[in-house]
Amino acid sequence: MTLDNFLEIGSIWSSSNQFLRKLSKSKEVIKEQLLKHDKPYICLSGGKDSVVMAFLIADVIQHDIDNYNGDIILWGHVSDASYPGTVEIMEEVSEKTGIKLVLDASPVSAFEVLDDSVVKQFGKQGYFFDAIENCINTYNRNLSFIGVRAYESRRRMKAVKAHGMTFTSNVPTFCNICYPLAWYKLEDIAALTYMYNTPVHPVYSKVDTRLKYNCTDEGWIRLGYLTAKDLLNQGSAVFIKRNYPEQFEKLAQHYPEIRNYI
Repeated sequence: MTLDNFLEIGSIWSSSNQFLRKLSKSKEVIKEQLLKHDKPYICLSGGKDSVVMAFLIADVIQHDIDNYNGDIILWGHVSDASYPGTVEIMEEVSEKTGIKLVLDASPVSAFEVLDDSVVKQFGKQGYFFDAIENCINTYNRNLSFIGVRAYESRRRMKAVKAHGMTFTSNVPTFCNICYPLAWYKLEDIAALTYMYNTPVHPVYSKVDTRLKYNCTDEGWIRLGYLTAKDLLNQGSAVFIKRNYPEQFEKLAQHYPEIRNYI
């Protein structure tokens, strides 16, 4: 799927009854949570889901809540292994939504942590979780908006079925959690992208749809860190080498095994 195809689908799907029902439910849940918790943060990765989520929340604040006075922020974590363009997308989202961006730059190199001799990891544990805990504690956050979608994986589907769209979590520290996009599919994200004319990360324009192994099941590379190992066998190594050759060579220096996936 190309970016143009994605936006074309969004323009059609944005008027569908199925999407409009989901949109109405999302707005209802967002409003309810914003009125319950006065210090929320939006977890912003720069990927398509978190970006449209930020615009959706901004829409609710501007049009569905009279004189909203909560202290809401965008929070983004970046490192030397973030895909090029990530910081710029986060800054553009902040500018267009009017929500302050708190940019958290990792104090350690994600490439250095690739070394198997380093005990502490970077991605969904270790340094990244430390950063989330630090955000919640430093800024006294009591609600986290996260752009998780159930249909992205079996694990996420199981989690959403178990917890629903709102729940509390102690990982990595106590906080109320809201998944406004929990039951959205890709066409719903396309509809929001079209409706709000959101910025789109340049990584999505680089997907080669002729190589199915180069993409997730939905036809897109998953935006995360260049150092993520969990998608190497699904073509992310090929994608990085083809589109970001300098970053690939840096990865290979710290993790030579990546060449086995080419």
